[in-house]
Amino acid sequence: MNCLDAEIFRAHSACCEGYLSCAWITGVGIGHYHPHHTLRIYTAAENVEVPRSIAGFPTEPIVCGRVAVGVGFEPTRPVMGGFSVAPVKKRWAGTLGSTVYCRTNHAKLFLSNFHVLAGSNNAPLGLPIMSPAPADGGRYPRDLFGELNRYAQVFKPEEGTNLVDAAAGFPYDPSLLSDEIYRVGRVYYHDEPGVGMPVVMSGRDGYGEATIFDVNASVKVYGYPWGYSIFDEQIVMAPAIVAAGDSGSVIVQKDTKTVVGLAFSGSDRFSLANKASNVARILNVGWS
Repeated sequence: MNCLDAEIFRAHSACCEGYLSCAWITGVGIGHYHPHHTLRIYTAAENVEVPRSIAGFPTEPIVCGRVAVGVGFEPTRPVMGGFSVAPVKKRWAGTLGSTVYCRTNHAKLFLSNFHVLAGSNNAPLGLPIMSPAPADGGRYPRDLFGELNRYAQVFKPEEGTNLVDAAAGFPYDPSLLSDEIYRVGRVYYHDEPGVGMPVVMSGRDGYGEATIFDVNASVKVYGYPWGYSIFDEQIVMAPAIVAAGDSGSVIVQKDTKTVVGLAFSGSDRFSLANKASNVARILNVGWS
């Protein structure tokens, strides 16, 4: 082992002691490049900041997520926006978007999509909700944390058009629900979207950034039990940042941290979201 090798291994050891205790750091490795080495910093999310160099060695940030043995997500309390969620005994998994409050009595609620929390126009209120979702390793009754409180029905094409795919649940205990969104922080208000607006989201499948392309699209959306439904006044974003498990994520204006939309669908090129103002009006909720 030459001197440079000894130095990089000492730097690696020091990084392990100083960085692995950080919740956002997953691991530390060494990039073996001749004649220089790098310190590879494996991060749990895309927006984690690491120094450009440590102990004289350049760093190489690599996003790898959280590593776990077995299948699924660890149950975390309180549940944050961006975490896995679904009803009991359902095989799908979506995202809890954020905390919202009932405009009538200011009860603390959690927001997601109709097709995540209800799944059917016949879903009963009070349906138990889990985080993580059963599909992500959630176990009953350990991971129960709330119940379905309200939702907007989604119409078939012959019945009419829709503005939102939205639902909200009631936590069994307010302390089980965080006011924070994982990798985004806390949001307080909703605002209207604008073309060209930079936005971010945090969902079950990751963090993403995009730009709003359209704010008044009428779109045919597939994936419902009857086939497709038509949605008016939709936000279109590019590039595509909403994967299947990200349904229910809130779309947040990057600079002001205000909520502008509720993600619910997309293609390999675009992502779609309901306007936050329509979600707030139809569900009778707000972000403060």
